Amino acid sequence: MNDLLRNPRFWLLVQMLLLVIVGGVLGLWSLETQNDSGNYVSASEMSFDQSMRFFRTQGFPLVLRLIRTVSPDFRILPGVHFVALCLVTLLLDHAVRRFGGSRWQAFAVSTGAFWGMLQNRAIATLLTDFSGIVLAVTTVAFLLLVATDPRRSLAWIGLTLSLAYSYHIRPPYLFLVPLVPLLGVIFLRIRRPEPGETPSRSSFAAALAVAAVVPLLGFCLLRLFTVGHFGLVSVAGLSTVGFTAELLQEETYQAQLSEEFHPLARDILAERQRHDMRSVFLGGGVVRMRQWELRFNDNIYQVVFPVACRRYGEDRMVLNEKLSRFNRELILHNKGKCLLYFVYSYPRSAAKLFYCSWILQVLCPMLLVLFPVRLWICRGRAPATTADGKPERRRVLQMVFWTTLLFYLAKSTLIFLSFTAASRRYILPAGVFVPSLVALLILRELELIAASCSPRDESPATDK
Repeated sequence: MNDLLRNPRFWLLVQMLLLVIVGGVLGLWSLETQNDSGNYVSASEMSFDQSMRFFRTQGFPLVLRLIRTVSPDFRILPGVHFVALCLVTLLLDHAVRRFGGSRWQAFAVSTGAFWGMLQNRAIATLLTDFSGIVLAVTTVAFLLLVATDPRRSLAWIGLTLSLAYSYHIRPPYLFLVPLVPLLGVIFLRIRRPEPGETPSRSSFAAALAVAAVVPLLGFCLLRLFTVGHFGLVSVAGLSTVGFTAELLQEETYQAQLSEEFHPLARDILAERQRHDMRSVFLGGGVVRMRQWELRFNDNIYQVVFPVACRRYGEDRMVLNEKLSRFNRELILHNKGKCLLYFVYSYPRSAAKLFYCSWILQVLCPMLLVLFPVRLWICRGRAPATTADGKPERRRVLQMVFWTTLLFYLAKSTLIFLSFTAASRRYILPAGVFVPSLVALLILRELELIAASCSPRDESPATDK
């Protein structure tokens, strides 16, 4: 029993069991649907050609097709999500250990990611949010295994498939395509293998780039040959008008837009005036970000989409092409406002991440309390010699730090570049590894306190 209680994986399983019980009490395992859910169900019933033209990607409808074979009403989807959550958590635990982390470091990282993925009740919702973040964490776990031993073909296969399927489930995870080669080289450098143990960084980065880019390029070419559009999906033009509608002004639109789009701009301005929508750019460097986020969807579905449909029809590919050019012209003539939007977005998203994440609201105060407690306990003493001083321990902390920082910046930047409102639905997944970093720092403080409280004649603490 003592050995069981000292096993970190036992406590991982306890958390999973706790989630089952608490989720049952809170009704977490009852399927929930939202406005967009019907689109994915419809896509799962389409033919191949129809689905390639549809404005939803192929990944989640394929999952729904598989689930429908045993559950026509998709009632088991929350259970499928739960199984996926547990598997990726255990995979991440294994990957951190293989990378050189201790059992408890692997526990801290995987526990943080476990609760980081459980945000917004997405596990019970018939949407792509939960599947997307699970696959993104799976991609990072396989990347750790590849960096630890690049000769493992199964790890490469897992990395390639999880990366490709992540953006087929949810297009915002396209940021993983450039991020994976960058993170992989960082992981390889942190691990510092013996000469000859692994390929050079340049060849390793090239192999990662091939694994990341080739599947995406192949699918985009397939869409080009089948439906005449090169891209993952035809949706970017429509989503961006939620921002560019705010750039339109009665006195400047004729100078900023080609004559082709003057009638569209007039109709949008008239519709916004009818809904009493004034621009969120107030001048003097002031932007009402909260107001823009609240009416982002209204700009799209109550203003621009109906107007554009009346002029160009309802073919999504035609709308995407027209609105993409419309957006491009407005953005190029309003670079200053776009730059101001970026300046506001980063600090606002960081504050929103802490405000919306209940797990960070639990872990951060713990760290803030432990740090001065450790300084007080260790006052006047020589630094304790602990397992924290082992290179492997420091490498895991460095690995998690860079993963957390670059994952957050890459996903946030893609959100901002697509000019999409940074709601909690987008920001919380960007910070999925932040709880892992905080949990790892908490573990470090506890180990330093334990080492300082140990008798001086004892041998240095080791991780068994």
